[in-house]
Amino acid sequence: MRLNILILFFFLFVINCFSQSISYDSKILLDSNTEYRYYQQIKYPLIVKYADSDVQNAINEKIQLEINKIADDFYASIREYDLSLVPQEFTSSFESDYNVYYSEGKIFSFTYEIYQYAAGAAHPYYYSKSMNFDLEKVKLIDIAGMFINGEKDLKFISDYCNNDLKKQAKENDYEFDEIYLKEGLEPVPENFENISVKPEGLYVILNPYQVAPYVFGQQFVTIPYSVLKDKINPAGPLKIFLK
Repeated sequence: MRLNILILFFFLFVINCFSQSISYDSKILLDSNTEYRYYQQIKYPLIVKYADSDVQNAINEKIQLEINKIADDFYASIREYDLSLVPQEFTSSFESDYNVYYSEGKIFSFTYEIYQYAAGAAHPYYYSKSMNFDLEKVKLIDIAGMFINGEKDLKFISDYCNNDLKKQAKENDYEFDEIYLKEGLEPVPENFENISVKPEGLYVILNPYQVAPYVFGQQFVTIPYSVLKDKINPAGPLKIFLK
């Protein structure tokens, strides 16, 4: 009996070591500029209380640099606008939030949720930006790190998304324009930059205009790990999902 209890405690200890949650807090930055009629609210996650402080600091720096670059690029474009032609009641804005999809072991996966509006534009634009970090190697997980054949496996991802989107459309009584789908799902890295890691599978995010007009909004496809078992790199960070 005592031996069984010891074995149980050892098993729970091992499970806890290999599936330790990654803690994070929110950081919020506010800014505005009356001359350019600009408002900014940025919210993003920062890893906290991680066992290796050097890794924590390095990952957090990458997180901050990325969102700052996105905001700065938008702000730079705003400065070029001739606001004299835009009514005073119109102002530009940049807002960001985030969704965390996986924060266990050595993988921290989240998306920036970006909302931006340029004063005088017909409508705002929103999109998601995926960030998948391998804390063991202190780097972003790219396509080459996910799959055995790297970018070559994008053909499988593309075909899966094509079939799944058409299935979703049929179930919800609408249809996609084949030209949009063909261009937006072409198996090239830039079309699949926004893949997040979820417990049940890879979550493909297709932003407005990528596979359908703006009015259709974002499209999402979840690819179960069970159908990716022959594609996932067994030496890469997604190896934990191979069962």
